[in-house]
Amino acid sequence: MPKPDVGSHRNQRGATLALVTLSMAVLMMAAALAVDVGLMTTARTEAQLAADMAAHAGASALIFHPYGKAEARAEAIDYASRNRIRGETVVVLPGDVEVILGESKVRVTVHRTADRGSPISTFFARLFGIDQVDIRAQAAAVARSAGAVECLLPVAVADLWYEADGTRADENDTWDPDEGDDYRDGSAGFGTQDLGRMITLKPSQGAHNKNNGSDDGTPDSNRFMPGWWFLWYPEGGGGASALRDQILNCPQPQTPWAVGDWATDKNGNVQSIQKAFKTLVDRDPNAHWDDGCKCVKGSAFPVSPRLRPIPLFDPETYVKQGPDHNFQISDFMGVFIEPTPAGTPPGQSSTYARVATLQGVVGGGPSAGPLVKAVQIVE
Repeated sequence: MPKPDVGSHRNQRGATLALVTLSMAVLMMAAALAVDVGLMTTARTEAQLAADMAAHAGASALIFHPYGKAEARAEAIDYASRNRIRGETVVVLPGDVEVILGESKVRVTVHRTADRGSPISTFFARLFGIDQVDIRAQAAAVARSAGAVECLLPVAVADLWYEADGTRADENDTWDPDEGDDYRDGSAGFGTQDLGRMITLKPSQGAHNKNNGSDDGTPDSNRFMPGWWFLWYPEGGGGASALRDQILNCPQPQTPWAVGDWATDKNGNVQSIQKAFKTLVDRDPNAHWDDGCKCVKGSAFPVSPRLRPIPLFDPETYVKQGPDHNFQISDFMGVFIEPTPAGTPPGQSSTYARVATLQGVVGGGPSAGPLVKAVQIVE
């Protein structure tokens, strides 16, 4: 009977042990690499979040500073620095922020790379000679026309129209379709070319909705001067206290308003409304309009409380329905409330405002117009 080959068994045990040892090493290296991969994935997610936030902030700045490259860039850099990647503050340089005014777009690139001196260090990958990894993230946001608007002032303004001779209505014109005035679907309406234009948002003596003798409910044509006010209650209430609350506090919750919605023209106490607007101005007295940037400067707030949206209405839709006059919202725009000029006699103070851009709400449906925008990430 042959003797057992002890050496052969020993060799098999040794081979098995070596195989197990190698397998264990491979598994440990795979687990170690998985840790690094997870850390890199987290870092990339954090970098993308920083880029998204910075781009959104930069595009938001363009709403309030439509020609402000410097403001958009500064806002993007500031918001990027509020983020961290692997525990370190994000650093975005001016060259990392591209501002495209023609598209109201801001593109931001976040770098954590060796050439910036800030790569992401690895842990276990160093065993394979990989000590660090470069990470980049990019995002772009656009300020485009909003779909709806909140926090409206209880004052509506007739949108601009074409006069019979084809010229765009100015502050001396009056709406009179019998003479050939035509709204033409708002193509002549308030737009970016009107930024900074002063309008009489609320005249001192008010405006009465008296008819011109016709039975169609149309008010006198001189009530449809550009920038002329029409009082309304966004929340459906009434009285001076409701109007004051709407002017000063923007009651919430409030359903966003959109193009195509109908509103009702109401009468109101002129003096109490004027006092509310004066109080609004007094809340931010140092804010002022700057024609250079077509924007508000000097405010004590991120967005001045004197900068508010109002609805514009299609003058062709202003009709009498029952005891009330109703109109259909055709557009929106921002207005910056100006103080009454010094020396104005008591009882003769009007509320003046400048046409401005403002932030609205992203939503479906018709555009809220060129002067009310919302921000969306597009890249």
